[in-house]
Amino acid sequence: MSTPGRLSGLLLPLFSLRSRTDFGIGDFGAMDGLFAWMKAARQRLLMVLP
Repeated sequence: MSTPGRLSGLLLPLFSLRSRTDFGIGDFGAMDGLFAWMKAARQRLLMVLP
């Protein structure tokens, strides 16, 4: 991904991504809501810790 200038985004551990359907352990299914929020907040980079 080549972009001039700076990028901003989030660094999150996987267990912090939560939704009503993941039993509170974190899941990649919760990323849909996160991506919508990131787009509204103009954040372009997501890094996920194991």
